[in-house]
Amino acid sequence: LGADAIIISGISERVAARTNALLFPTIRFTQCPAHTAHFTGTISVRPEIMTMYFADVLRNILHLGFRRVFILNGHDGNTGPGRGAIAQVANEVKDAALMFASWWEFLPGEMMRSLGMFKQANGGHGHGGPLETSAVAAFRPDLIHLEKARDLPEPPDLSGGTPYFLQKSTAKDWPGYSGRVSEASGDKGRKLVQISEDSIVKLIENWLDHGDVPGSW
Repeated sequence: LGADAIIISGISERVAARTNALLFPTIRFTQCPAHTAHFTGTISVRPEIMTMYFADVLRNILHLGFRRVFILNGHDGNTGPGRGAIAQVANEVKDAALMFASWWEFLPGEMMRSLGMFKQANGGHGHGGPLETSAVAAFRPDLIHLEKARDLPEPPDLSGGTPYFLQKSTAKDWPGYSGRVSEASGDKGRKLVQISEDSIVKLIENWLDHGDVPGSW
């Protein structure tokens, strides 16, 4: 519990320090996919509520006078509501620029395979998989107890590499994590976090340097 918030808070603090940004607090309670919302201790908020909530947070940040807001995402359930909120608020405030990115997308499968940290074909990705578990271990090693988890079959690649979105109402007999978690480690997590952090900083700097370019690039 709290893995996404732990990872994104840690990365955001480091990115903010390097880019001289004002960092707003992590939004922790949000929408959880149906197949994870039932786990004990999980607090899930309806996606339409999250869209309205995200929009109100962004409106208030812009009301303070900020005009460039970078939203760093740590949870896949935020993608739809977050992008919906951005589209809504950007249409209301004509001189605003809002950018949304997810930390794990800076570690694509092809890159992960080339690094050779994890044996599974998708480079360690997957809900609670070795990549994500390693990233948690980079910030909170005290919360990782690999001796309590057995390795699971790696998540299948249904599309051959093309991105897709799948929601299941239930996930019977699924323990909440995926893949060969025995391969996770804090050392790997620190390397992964650094790669993601460096790429995020580069994205922000490029964005700020090209803020007047028309269109959404």
